[in-house]
Amino acid sequence: WCASWHTMKKVLTHTTTYLVFILSILFFPCAVFASVRISEIMYDPPSGDTNHEWIEIQNDSDTEVDISGWKLFENNGNHTLTLLSGVTSIPAHGFAIIADNATTFQSDWPTFAGTLFDSAFSLSNTGETISIKDSSGNIADEATYSSASGASGDGNTLSGSESVWVSAIPTPGNEPSTEQSNDNNENSDDTGNDTAETDNNTNAENVSTITGVEDLSTIKNKKKITAK
Repeated sequence: WCASWHTMKKVLTHTTTYLVFILSILFFPCAVFASVRISEIMYDPPSGDTNHEWIEIQNDSDTEVDISGWKLFENNGNHTLTLLSGVTSIPAHGFAIIADNATTFQSDWPTFAGTLFDSAFSLSNTGETISIKDSSGNIADEATYSSASGASGDGNTLSGSESVWVSAIPTPGNEPSTEQSNDNNENSDDTGNDTAETDNNTNAENVSTITGVEDLSTIKNKKKITAK
């Protein structure tokens, strides 16, 4: 009887463990399928680094994810996230911003109305590896960026994921853009206009010089005729 009870107890234990596993998948899918990633990085703001840097994260899953207790790992340190506006749960395919100064971020982006976390960090202007960690210290996503990808003080941000980043106009809290800031285009146009003006001025000076030589030659010939 004792042997039978021992066997039954083992069966019940395994059955209970299996049921708990199944229930955890059915009722807590976000714990299994959650996918929060770093989606945009403002690492070198044109207005200066201090208080103007920010990072966007996106929930790629089909269910909301609560990031209470999560941290930003940067420059060998874990940085606490303090909610300033919105809620700690990011909706499915939604976004949240982590700013090194949330108050300044609101001033820089007055139309932003999404979830905003305040933190304290300083991103490298040449590039580094940053990561988002959950409340248990597990890395949810890690991203490596470099200034070679662009967005170096020109008003653009780096959009992408992991180690593939492209320079584009900032879209905090929204889907990334494929366009670049107009600042670059305007600078390019101005450079082109300046070059054209320089070329025209140079050509005008050359024409003026040539004309001057011809006039001087004509004057000399007239003097010779008069002398004769």
